[in-house]
Amino acid sequence: MSNLALICDRGSKVSPISNVFVTSMLCDLHVNGSGSYAFLLYRLE
Repeated sequence: MSNLALICDRGSKVSPISNVFVTSMLCDLHVNGSGSYAFLLYRLE
């Protein structure tokens, strides 16, 4: 969950709308079994 929170923090620096979009996209990826993608972004930070 910490990785998702980090992505949300990054998105909020762009705009609230982008934050919601990115969060929804990551949630969709996680549901599709691609949660490792969000984890990769977390590690790249």
